[in-house]
Amino acid sequence: MARQPTSIRLRETNRVTRVQRVDFTNQRVQAQGLSQLASSLDRLSSFFLNQAADKARIEGAEYGAENAPTPEQINEAYASGEELELPGDDTTVYGRSVRKAALAIADDEITALASNRMSNLAQAFDIALNDETMTDERLAKLAADNDVTDFSPQSFADALDTINAGYAAVLDENAPGVARKFRAQAAITANSKFNTYLEAYVKKENERQEAKFYQTQENVFSVTVVSDFLKGEQGLLRLEKLREERTRKSVSFVTGSEIKTFQDNMDATQKTAAMQVLTDATFAQPDPVGIISAVQGNKLGGDKIPIGVRNSVQLLKSMGMSNSEIAKELRALRSEQINFEENEQANVNAKAQQALPQLKADVITAMGKGDNEAFKTAIDALRQNHPEEAANLEQTFIEAGRRRTVSDPDVRNALVNLISSAELSFDNVAAAVANGTLSNKDIEYFQGEANKIENEEFAETAAFMRGLFELPTNYTAIKDTDPNFQKAQIFARLRGNLERRLTEARQLGQNYDAFAIANELITDEGDAIVEVENKIKITSGNKIIDLVNGFEKELQAIGQDKFEDGDFVSVIDFLQAQKRLEVRERIPALRNISDASIAGFIKNLKEASEVEQ
Repeated sequence: MARQPTSIRLRETNRVTRVQRVDFTNQRVQAQGLSQLASSLDRLSSFFLNQAADKARIEGAEYGAENAPTPEQINEAYASGEELELPGDDTTVYGRSVRKAALAIADDEITALASNRMSNLAQAFDIALNDETMTDERLAKLAADNDVTDFSPQSFADALDTINAGYAAVLDENAPGVARKFRAQAAITANSKFNTYLEAYVKKENERQEAKFYQTQENVFSVTVVSDFLKGEQGLLRLEKLREERTRKSVSFVTGSEIKTFQDNMDATQKTAAMQVLTDATFAQPDPVGIISAVQGNKLGGDKIPIGVRNSVQLLKSMGMSNSEIAKELRALRSEQINFEENEQANVNAKAQQALPQLKADVITAMGKGDNEAFKTAIDALRQNHPEEAANLEQTFIEAGRRRTVSDPDVRNALVNLISSAELSFDNVAAAVANGTLSNKDIEYFQGEANKIENEEFAETAAFMRGLFELPTNYTAIKDTDPNFQKAQIFARLRGNLERRLTEARQLGQNYDAFAIANELITDEGDAIVEVENKIKITSGNKIIDLVNGFEKELQAIGQDKFEDGDFVSVIDFLQAQKRLEVRERIPALRNISDASIAGFIKNLKEASEVEQ
């Protein structure tokens, strides 16, 4: 039998069995040192390589920036359609840096140039669209300057595309990525400018179409056109079709309340045309009153009523007017016509009356000269508007044997006085001729004098001098005791000298200034005028003294003696003292004289006193 193996149990103990280790510290430290050395060498190598690369990049960027394409070069490439040459290459750090810097600058320049060119183009299109003063010649030149055929939105879009494509093309081969980026950005800019222009163009075009529509409306639906329709057969039908056509076309341009305004304007045009045709056709008939009555009674049938009347009345009735209202307007217009004709005739008569003095003067002048041919011409002209006056003058001339020899002394002197007062007129001479009191010679003379006086400049000058001397209009110097006598003498002398100077100027054919001559003559008469004025002031002052002395009893009552002639100062003191008193306290004679009158007396006395001094 086999023997069972015996189990052996080992006892546990606290002892640990240790295997002796080999120490590799030196070798490990040596290896670490070698690894660190290799790493340091790698880092050193990488540092120097990076430094060289950085230097290459910096130098390349600088070179690329300095040698980037200029705007001029870019525009030349754009114009020629050639690719833009860029410095640098893709094989070295330096070359890539050169290219990158140049390309960045070129990108910015191209973008700026394209944007500027698009802006200039947009400005040109804006000017063409909005400048109302633009002529065809200027418009053609503007189009040529911008390489376009017209200024439509499509032309603008094509021009923008041309700019973008042209500038992008300069980079398509050398820098396709940049070219694509430029196209995208430029397209956004171009689209914005195009949309802005398109909106303005559409608005402007709508305004033009609207203006054209209204202008056409004024021409095709005018009072004249409507009137022509109303005067012809089928006129109302033709007018209705025209109105429907214009209404359809108006839908594109008028909205809201404008529609009613448009229709109201057509109504007004129709009414104006209808009343015009109706009025002209009615008043052109031999019996306009009968036509008005027919309108009133709506009896417009038959051939005697013009087609224009029938159509006009029918149109007005369709617009809401009754026969009575139409007839009322016709009667009012008829009254206006009659009044107008009467006024015109009155104007003709008035003009004829205004021309009468000159026409009579021409006849009288011919009679004075004994010029039968001139007389016939003048009398015929007078006879056209004044047959009675012409007949009387002609009869007078015939009765006198067509001549005058001796003038009536009284009549002649009266005319001479009128000359002195610058009041002689054609009518004065005509009256004397009509009475047969003037000779041929005197007729010619007085007619010449009348012509001088009637001359506007001479008459105004004479009136100026008369006003200067404050002479009454109808004054005639009779007595030298008259205070105005001396003034009248000076006035007559001045007027005579003025007349002589004017006559001389006329004979010499020279220009003259009547007022300048008058002032010159007045200056020459200065001393005499001053002397006369002083005499008048003294005379006026003495008359006031005489007036006060006339209150002798009242003066005595207050102890006042009569005043001596020339004692102007004393009278002034007396009147001023009286004026300061209450009215009831004054002498009775001065109580009914106003303060203003007393002040006037004092003023005249002061003027006289100043002359005496």
